[in-house]
Amino acid sequence: MWTLDDPEGPNPWTFEYEVAFAEIWKDETYAAAGLQPGEVPDVALVDPNDHYVVYFFQGSKLFGLDLREKKVVACEECLIDRDRLEYQSSRPIVDAWELSPPPPILSGDDDSSTDDKDRSRQAYAEKKKRKVAESVDSWLN
Repeated sequence: MWTLDDPEGPNPWTFEYEVAFAEIWKDETYAAAGLQPGEVPDVALVDPNDHYVVYFFQGSKLFGLDLREKKVVACEECLIDRDRLEYQSSRPIVDAWELSPPPPILSGDDDSSTDDKDRSRQAYAEKKKRKVAESVDSWLN
């Protein structure tokens, strides 16, 4: 990993660290996430809040690696349908952003059952997922 420390300086880039995929593939979290050891993934993005966490694409999965720990920290099916991309490239373009937190539970909601709260949280997560998918679709079309 290289970091741009001083864009105007004579040596703007600083080498921070490197990790061999062979080390990552050995960790049990890689196979447990359903990823294929030996298949080099495509870089998607670097976590803007922690540059030791880098996200990659492998097949239909987007997954995060903590390169300090050499472990998979997140893995999800990707919302981008790579077969529908109008302009094929080696990898899709991905921007990182933080979603706002879920709305707080209003007073009086304390009476609701745990199942109701879980359904509410799930509905909120689904709504956010749909918004992300719509944003990606509109961006690609």
